[in-house]
Amino acid sequence: MISRYITIILLFCLTAVSAQANWRAKARAGEKLFAEGQYEEALINYLEALEDEGDSTLIAFGLGNIFQALEKFDEAGGFYQTTLGSSDSLLSADALYNIGNALVGGQKYKEALEAYKAALRINPGQADYLHNLEIAQHLVENPPEQQQQQGDKSDEDQEQNEQEQEQEQQDQQQQDQQEQEQQKQQKEQQEDQEQEQQQEQQQAQSDSMSVEDAERLLNALQIDEKQVQENLKKQQTGEAPRGKDW
Repeated sequence: MISRYITIILLFCLTAVSAQANWRAKARAGEKLFAEGQYEEALINYLEALEDEGDSTLIAFGLGNIFQALEKFDEAGGFYQTTLGSSDSLLSADALYNIGNALVGGQKYKEALEAYKAALRINPGQADYLHNLEIAQHLVENPPEQQQQQGDKSDEDQEQNEQEQEQEQQDQQQQDQQEQEQQKQQKEQQEDQEQEQQQEQQQAQSDSMSVEDAERLLNALQIDEKQVQENLKKQQTGEAPRGKDW
């Protein structure tokens, strides 16, 4: 019975040793592939090592290096962050240094400066830390041309937006003026029409008065003619003048 337990324990230990050797081999393979610039293959090996329950701190550090090389700075910074709880202070300092590098890659210079300072507090004698700290300080004080160009582009975009707004206002004012002019013309046309109607009514009234005057004149003429005829009739019925008595 005892020998059976011993056998089981030995098998467990051998399995553990084998698993440990397996993830270490994959991690070393990943590190070699990374050095050769084969980042995708290195990533696969590191992930397989992580599945074998290897040292997550070391593997995360390697994964951070891969993502930083791929210029995926946010992902790289995330993996470096997981290594800060390591009992190895030098590894934590290197992680902070790499976090600073990732932040520089993401153009977050002030945050990178603080990361370098934290790394130097752990390992003050590291020349690389100090060198990159000076670079980050320079970038904070003198933003690179790309950022300046982005700022200039933002200014150009703002100026263009202002010009577009000004043009829209001018177009709106012109449209309002056109509408006012149209309304004015319509009003003038309406007034002209009303004036023409009034003139036509007055002309009609004038024509009506002329007809009445003509009727009165005709009646007057008829009266005069009647009087003339009566006078002639009286003359015809009167005594003829006498002749000379011979």
